[in-house]
Amino acid sequence: MSDTTSISLTNPIIIVIPTEDPGAGGIGSVDVKVNYYYYSNVNGGTLTAVSDLDQVSASMHVRGESTAGSTVHKKQYAVSLDSDPAGNFLGMPHGKEHWVFNDAGQVDESFIRNPLAFHLQNSIGTTAYTTPGGSAYASQWAWAPRNKYFEMYLCDYQTPIATLDDVSSILGTYYHGIYILMEKIREQGSRIDIPNFDRHSPSTDVGFVIQINPGSDKYLPLPSQNTGAGNTTEVYDPKKKHFTPAEETTAKNWYSGWAGQFEGSTYTWADIAKTTDYTTFALYWILNEICKDGDGYTKSYYFYQIAKKVYGGPLWDKNKSFGNATLRGTSDWFVDTTNWLYQKNLSGYWISVLMKNTDYCAIIWDLWAKFYTADGGVLSYSSMEKFINDQYTYLDSANMLSRNQTSGPNPHQPWATPYLDAKNNLLAYLGGGYYFANDETKKAPVSSTIDPNTKEPIGRLAWIDQNLQTLLNTTSGFTPPAS
Repeated sequence: MSDTTSISLTNPIIIVIPTEDPGAGGIGSVDVKVNYYYYSNVNGGTLTAVSDLDQVSASMHVRGESTAGSTVHKKQYAVSLDSDPAGNFLGMPHGKEHWVFNDAGQVDESFIRNPLAFHLQNSIGTTAYTTPGGSAYASQWAWAPRNKYFEMYLCDYQTPIATLDDVSSILGTYYHGIYILMEKIREQGSRIDIPNFDRHSPSTDVGFVIQINPGSDKYLPLPSQNTGAGNTTEVYDPKKKHFTPAEETTAKNWYSGWAGQFEGSTYTWADIAKTTDYTTFALYWILNEICKDGDGYTKSYYFYQIAKKVYGGPLWDKNKSFGNATLRGTSDWFVDTTNWLYQKNLSGYWISVLMKNTDYCAIIWDLWAKFYTADGGVLSYSSMEKFINDQYTYLDSANMLSRNQTSGPNPHQPWATPYLDAKNNLLAYLGGGYYFANDETKKAPVSSTIDPNTKEPIGRLAWIDQNLQTLLNTTSGFTPPAS
């Protein structure tokens, strides 16, 4: 019989109990069978029985270069559920396999950068849009991983969970910090939707998902096309094991033909327009330029093809971006709010070639006008400021930040208010002003460039807005239409 009659929760949780012994080092790079006991309500609630927790069996392993090392306490995990909870896995859409437990504050102490990047892409991608040339895009034309904050309790092998006393003991003993449940990139109707896709019988005529990353023997490598040191272009979904030798050859030949269109100094734009979706690539360019991520365009870079037409995105892994001064220091090039990222970081050279096309540049300008210049547009500072402050308020009011700081496995910067300062640094990068350095009494300008309108160090959004027309005109001769 349990002495505990109820347990109050302020937010979603996942209790992880290994059902096979992971060994002395805990869960590592090899899949371990686990049971998840979870509570999905975003505002928490009251447990009166263990059965108030949903349960699903799964496999999980450590993923990601930045957190896989033995010195990092808070790791991120790849997750495959044994059954589909039908939209009840922390309230997320259907998805049996391919989830990520993102370690959030290990790299981004604001916990907000990935959710912000994905929010921007999803908000625009679910808005019907017509290009200046008249091409109509219905809602759901661009997707980024949906996500949800939760606190994880990482238990020992076969930790008992039969009573509320057991649950209470787990909550007091095995706290492992704030995490973000994220959809992993893959073909799926609610993620990247490729009609007639069959991952067990790949077809280049149907389509697949492509990535640029350090490379793995799990994936089909495509012919090298200036992917940068240590990176490989490869088919990400389906995996290599599903390709027949003949289909491997077909996929490689198709990719060589598509990427080859961007080689040399002259381009057949009519053919490129048929095989390359300008709108998704334009949005992907805008968002990467806002993020100014050190990995941008070179790593964690995804695109996909449907019936041999290539689409840009989705975004992935933006923890290091948006002026992450905590990680990079306030004098780092990627933290300064000026300059064009694509001119420094480039694996997919088609990015710079597309900038030479006036139709493509017209779409960039039109997207920027609709979603930044327009009052309250999702790319405007006021919209991003509200999103960032709402995330922070939620994490703070649910006491998730205080628990993570006092009980979590992640060492923090020696600030009096690390999460608040990290959030304010994110706002400063976007809106201008000053970064907090390693203590809250020292400030560094976000840039040496002064915004002529505010007389303050210029923010990333204002710098893009003040320099975008010149860039597009210089690269392609584009001139905005008279208003």
